[in-house]
Amino acid sequence: MCLRSGDRYSVRNIPTMIFFKDGKEVGRQVGAIAKSVLEEKLRAVQNYRKFSKVR
Repeated sequence: MCLRSGDRYSVRNIPTMIFFKDGKEVGRQVGAIAKSVLEEKLRAVQNYRKFSKVR
């Protein structure tokens, strides 16, 4: 893992999950979330939809 990845993707907090589709960032989650919310966000990425903050 590259130590500069945090800077490259502007990660300032842990945990941070960045969702990519076709090499482009399509979403980001900072902080802990429920499994159901994570599943919803993953479905959104699979469907090419850009999602907003949920819950």
